[in-house]
This record gives sequence, structure tokens and C-alpha cells, in this order.
Amino acid sequence: MEECQIKIVIPLSKKDYKKGVGEQVSATVMRSILRDIIKGVTGKSYFCQINQSSIFFPDLTRGVVVPIELNGKKTPIVPYHHVAHLESLIHQLK
Repeated sequence: MEECQIKIVIPLSKKDYKKGVGEQVSATVMRSILRDIIKGVTGKSYFCQINQSSIFFPDLTRGVVVPIELNGKKTPIVPYHHVAHLESLIHQLK
């Protein structure tokens, strides 16, 4: 199967997750997943491999596999419950 590069969103809060916003990083997915993204599919979940380390979540480094949710024409997003327990720079600044 052929791999493709996409951008994914890592939400910094539950509010960001609901809005579909957050830190954007590069990730690798299979071409079939890219087709669903282009079609605007909603409600499907997949996994991808991060190609670019997160600035806000030090544990999300290059090579880490994370789940993503497709939400129509918006950029695929990591479910908030997946990152809620991770140490983030935002928490360290508070």
C-alpha cells in the first residue's frame, strides 16, 4: 500500500477539539485514508504516524502512532481523550 503525507490537528483542550483546531503536524497515512479525507468522510477513525514532533506535547515525537478522526472537510484531528493525559507545555506554563 502506498503512503501519503497529510496534516493532522492535535487539540490543546477539549474546547479546541470541539472546534477542530489546535497544533498542526505532518503525518503519514495510507492512500485509502487520504481518499476518505478528500471525499469529506465524517465519523471514521484511523491511525497515522507522526512525521513532525509536537511543540506542545513532548511525548508526541516523530514516529509515534496516534489515532485520528475524520470530520468532513476539516483537517483530521487526534481525539482529545488521547492527549488529555499527556504532559503539555500549556500545563507547565500554568
